[in-house]
Amino acid sequence: MKSVFPLFIILAASSLSAEVKNYYFQNASTYNREWTETAGWLVEDGDTKIEASQYPNNSDDITANVVFCGDYLKNTSCPDVIVRNDITVNNTTFEVGATNTSSMGISIHSGRTLTIEGDLLLTLADGATSTSTTQRIVSSKQADMGTLVVKGNVYAGADSTQSVGTLRLGGIKNIAGNEWDAALKNISIAGDMSAAKSSTIQINASKINMDNSTMNELIEASLANPDVVIGGSLSANGSGDSNPNLCLFNLNGGGDTGALGGVTTFKIAEGITGAWNSMKNDASKAGTKSLSILLLNNTGGYSTNAWMYDDNVSNVVASTGIAMSGPGMNTNSQVKIIMDGTGSQIFNGERFWISGGVEVRNGTLQIRMHSNSKYESGKDTDGNEISGEEMRLMNHGDLTLKGGKFGSLLEGNGSMGFNNLYYSGGTYMLGVDYDGGNDMLKFYGGVYKGEGWIDGVSKFYIEVSGTKDNLVDNWAHIFEWDNTANETDFEASDFYSEDFNEYSAIFKIEDDGLWMMYTEVPEPAAFAAIFGALALALAAAKRRK
Repeated sequence: MKSVFPLFIILAASSLSAEVKNYYFQNASTYNREWTETAGWLVEDGDTKIEASQYPNNSDDITANVVFCGDYLKNTSCPDVIVRNDITVNNTTFEVGATNTSSMGISIHSGRTLTIEGDLLLTLADGATSTSTTQRIVSSKQADMGTLVVKGNVYAGADSTQSVGTLRLGGIKNIAGNEWDAALKNISIAGDMSAAKSSTIQINASKINMDNSTMNELIEASLANPDVVIGGSLSANGSGDSNPNLCLFNLNGGGDTGALGGVTTFKIAEGITGAWNSMKNDASKAGTKSLSILLLNNTGGYSTNAWMYDDNVSNVVASTGIAMSGPGMNTNSQVKIIMDGTGSQIFNGERFWISGGVEVRNGTLQIRMHSNSKYESGKDTDGNEISGEEMRLMNHGDLTLKGGKFGSLLEGNGSMGFNNLYYSGGTYMLGVDYDGGNDMLKFYGGVYKGEGWIDGVSKFYIEVSGTKDNLVDNWAHIFEWDNTANETDFEASDFYSEDFNEYSAIFKIEDDGLWMMYTEVPEPAAFAAIFGALALALAAAKRRK
């Protein structure tokens, strides 16, 4: 009988027999070298390195690790390699050189795919120190954007002690005219994306508005086919007060007047962790609107101290009329959060200055709502200083609740501003502190029933925690909006909260929004006794007549 080996044994045997080779890019040419030109690569030969006899590409015989380090470059004026074929390698390492700190890069041409079976690492070579250089993987042309697939992890910094400059995934130009250094089409990372110390990761993999699509069309296309997929966590690996940065949509290509905005969806399987110094766009130069969406599919509980901003450049937010200098809210370049997992995500940073909106579909999302959710300082549109009690809450865009839970980390002290509230399901978590204060949401627009709400069936659920006794027979203002100008389609009876001891929650809608308190509601037996006493009194009165 003929022997038949299982396929996985054959594959394992072939991979075990493959020779592992380390390739070092040298580029001895006077132009950017093609990946497939063997003269552009060195391989190890004992203690020395010699010119390669073949270019790096995984096969049954070769497992290729590639290294880009300025110390090996022969032509520092052309430090990029061009990929015109689909290429697969094992690990890819960018090393900042000890003697040559040149920025180096991989430029993917003609819509090709670079697949890294292992990890993508930006690190320091032996003897190298902290750097401000940029190592990059980009597309050659806008019309035929390349794809990057990493089946391991992406690290900017080998450990928390390394400041390695910038790892750029996707170029800095979104130009309809097909310029060099363009965005990537898609980025797929099976593991974590992590940055160390003061290192930076820059991303440009957006759905770019090249055909005059509406913003809603771009958003729908981006959510249906996320531009950046991270199978693990988006993790900051800082050191003390030195923490990394993440640029969600990088478009800092100088004075390119034709720069186009777009939408970038980051689908993150296991949340955001660590103390990111900043997480924001740098797309304010775009002539059209830009939006980065963090779509969180957490299955576990994750927390970040990230300082969140819309963009590297702030501008006046129309609803508040207050301007800020430096990073902050930007009406043209925005960031949005969508929670849609079975786990939880906490944003515990002291700044949450985004205005693209917050949406909860499933899971639990909590934000540190406090005074730093306000403008700390600034001027109104007339140039007057804004401070103290005159400061108004930032408008974070629309709050959309479709499921899951949403609330503040600061029980009873949370306050946060939004444009409109659209509710069709889920739970709002209301905190009450021991001094009698309670969380409050302010809406510059109104409070409305969302898609899927069924009148007479659906309820707006509010879960109260903390010192509930302070709400007994004491009205608490929990949602503020101008109900005379933006009349809600909710009734007070649409809101519901669980009973507290012998007290039941009641609600009322006034001109300034929604109020809630607990009050004692007589038991059914007590109602019967009251009605019985009334009946006897009426009967006695009739007899006297």
